[in-house]
Amino acid sequence: MRAPCLLVWLSTVAATSQEPWSTTVSSEAGRLLEAAHALRGVDEHNATALYTQVTAMGDAAATSEALYALGDLAFPSDDAHSLFQQSAALGHAQAQHTLALLAAVNAKPSLATSVLYDMFAAAGGDSRAAQTLGYRALYGLGTPVSCATALQYYKQRAATVVTDGATMVAGQWRKPISLADDEKRDPILDQYKLTYVAASAISSKDGKVLFRAAKHLLQRGPIDFRLVRHWLGLALAYGETPAAAYLGHLHAFGWGGPIHHAKALAAYSIAKDVKGGEALLGLGLLYLYGHGVAQNTEVALEHLDKAALQGHAEAMYYVARILTAKKQLSLAARYYEAASKSGHALGMHAYAGIIEKTSIHPFPRTCALAVTLYKRVSEASVHPWLDRAHAAFHRGDYTTSFLLYRLVAEEGYKVALENALWLVEEGYVIASDDVRHRLVKVAAAQGSGLGKLLQADAWLKVGDHKRALAAYTSLVTTPALSYKHRAPAYYSLGYMHEMGLGVQRSRAQALEYYRQSVAVERRVTLPIELWTWKWKLLDLLGWA
Repeated sequence: MRAPCLLVWLSTVAATSQEPWSTTVSSEAGRLLEAAHALRGVDEHNATALYTQVTAMGDAAATSEALYALGDLAFPSDDAHSLFQQSAALGHAQAQHTLALLAAVNAKPSLATSVLYDMFAAAGGDSRAAQTLGYRALYGLGTPVSCATALQYYKQRAATVVTDGATMVAGQWRKPISLADDEKRDPILDQYKLTYVAASAISSKDGKVLFRAAKHLLQRGPIDFRLVRHWLGLALAYGETPAAAYLGHLHAFGWGGPIHHAKALAAYSIAKDVKGGEALLGLGLLYLYGHGVAQNTEVALEHLDKAALQGHAEAMYYVARILTAKKQLSLAARYYEAASKSGHALGMHAYAGIIEKTSIHPFPRTCALAVTLYKRVSEASVHPWLDRAHAAFHRGDYTTSFLLYRLVAEEGYKVALENALWLVEEGYVIASDDVRHRLVKVAAAQGSGLGKLLQADAWLKVGDHKRALAAYTSLVTTPALSYKHRAPAYYSLGYMHEMGLGVQRSRAQALEYYRQSVAVERRVTLPIELWTWKWKLLDLLGWA
């Protein structure tokens, strides 16, 4: 099991819910546009006024971006669609991609229109449009199934993700939130609780609790990095040595304050013997790049390899990079593979490239392996619309939440598919049978536990026992899936064997599946003997 990584912790920080607004326009309109971008997160009213002013200045490039920004601020109102259309007509790739997504989830969806918009958007440089085209080619959604085409487009998006990932921006690798696991959480109340716990820990000088509070704060947003620094500094002062590694990263990368390599070095040195390799990673990076110390690749490799041997995915990736530079390609590939299996996005990207170059398998097999990795890389960076969908759910705006999840689902994100489907199944929104059917079908194709369960239930309902049996069996033999999906599958298998639906009738086999269902779903407390009592009663009454 891989050790916790500070860079992963900081990548789980809640990044801002807005897009990373920027422009390359150098005109006066461009400068006004930059001012509007800077304002939009703190003063939406004045930002809107500035964007509107830009649209009247006659600069086509600035106007297209301003129109898109106005549409984004107005979304999901009716005005937003018109603004996106005006922006797209001026060649704004992101607006074209947004129209593509909207066309796919319209009341009368048109995948042909969606694909056409995305082809223009991808040609214009929008990597999310390329990602969507890759997804459609991979699953045959509006386009022919083609692994080669999917590979081409997913590589395009993955390359953008990797380029952005090299900048060490906090928040970029945050794991999307599943509504099924987050339904009852109140983000505001959680923040109050965390503040109370931290205040209590400071009062009692409990460094361990304060350190845990600081780490928890890094998982949710918005984040006040100065507060995180303060808590980590106090935790270290109270004797919690592991806090030093996290504090070192804040100094090294300038999160919550200026970059200060000397302070980072001192902090890392304090925690270098702490299990997990977090501080060793920090020391390795300082020596690798010569930040605050004389550059020394061998010393860097020594520190990073020690961290990698403790299961640190980020360290594995950097060891692989150093070994690649040394032309030790075979050993480097093993480290890239290890980082990839630990879920490290940059490691997955590098390993996918190695598979493409060195695979001895026929192309279909090689393509399947590589495209799976590139898809995971493409979806590894935080998606701002997922943040907005999650926020909309918690403020009770379920319709907007559902729409946003569906839009992101069109880009291939499984968690967005599951969340959209979950909103329907739990009764938060009402969807047509066609929409629900499509969500179930695509979610199941992506390996979603919820999607596969609902698809199996649908087959059982219409009497397609052969496919239902295969689907339920697949669910119960996939341990990685949630108990919430495996337990009902066990129960359904028991029912099918009890009633002889598609299989030979067997109470003994049914009882075993019921037993497995109870074992997996521990919240079920009904005694397993309940079924045997039922059968005895049925036999006694002659109803069996």
